[in-house]
Amino acid sequence: METFDSIVVPLHPQAPRARSAALQLRALLALGGAQFADRLLTWQRRATERATLAAMNERELRYIGLARNEVLVEADKPFWRA
Repeated sequence: METFDSIVVPLHPQAPRARSAALQLRALLALGGAQFADRLLTWQRRATERATLAAMNERELRYIGLARNEVLVEADKPFWRA
């Protein structure tokens, strides 16, 4: 039987991204309210656009001139990264 001290909990794969987002959010809070709101809207738009791209079928992607691998690369980016 394992003791609590011997259990190793791996870091969540998103942990470095979350830290980076927290640092960017802290920097944004130092900015004015209008810039902060603008950045949040930009992040929301990016997340929505990436989710929409990821949900498209092959025919739709061909129509707009994108390959599935390009979409997967874009959809894998965190919302704060352009």
